[in-house]
Amino acid sequence: MGRDIAAKTLPWCIRKGVLWVKVTDNVWLHHLHLQKRLLLDKLNARLKDVALNDIRFTLDHTIAPLADKQPQPAPTRLAPLPPVPEDLSSCLATVTDSELRQQIRRAWQTAHRERR
Repeated sequence: MGRDIAAKTLPWCIRKGVLWVKVTDNVWLHHLHLQKRLLLDKLNARLKDVALNDIRFTLDHTIAPLADKQPQPAPTRLAPLPPVPEDLSSCLATVTDSELRQQIRRAWQTAHRERR
């Protein structure tokens, strides 16, 4: 059906016309459930000997997704936060809530930080 789906699922069994599929996590389980009719139609078009009436998805965290087996890139190191420009500092001075002022400052600095 596709590499993304294959990496997150494992066909388990077919019982009484129902295909049972193990899924790695809730997000994929929900996504596949929404796609059930499309998947069922595609599978029935490919399968000549078996007619599937339904697909049921079950959660199984023991399935190791293929994506997790591939080496992960090294995390990107971030540069220190840049200084806030004078014009932004003067605007921030008008914000009376100190917590909000700090969050705005941090958001600006994070958005303007350079990656190393």
